[in-house]
Amino acid sequence: GEPPSDDYVFDYLSKTWVLDLPHAKKLRWGAIKAARDAEEFGTFEWNSFTFDCDETSQRRIQGAVQLAALDTSTVMDWTLADNTSQTFNATELQQIGQALGAHVNACHVKARGLREQINAAESEAELSVISW
Repeated sequence: GEPPSDDYVFDYLSKTWVLDLPHAKKLRWGAIKAARDAEEFGTFEWNSFTFDCDETSQRRIQGAVQLAALDTSTVMDWTLADNTSQTFNATELQQIGQALGAHVNACHVKARGLREQINAAESEAELSVISW
């Protein structure tokens, strides 16, 4: 017959499908990493404004933060995730950069915690409750 899921391999000695726990853990970690990346590179909020957070947007924010650090009189119009525009001064740009850093860090902290749970799991049931 068919395996119960992709996490099973056929054991010819017992003639049954058995859980391949290392493979199941690898698949679960892959799903967690994909969810982490989706959140990390999606959007983040600062002061009720929502910013794009894809790799290009992160580089642009980092550049704006560097400029603001070099020139405290910097003022920039920024296009937000909803395509509206907002003007930010140097202090605000630095705060936006800090919020970006906190957002990225929070995604990775959460993923590391979930990876620890995956590594500690000893059954399919334990793995099945681990999700983003």
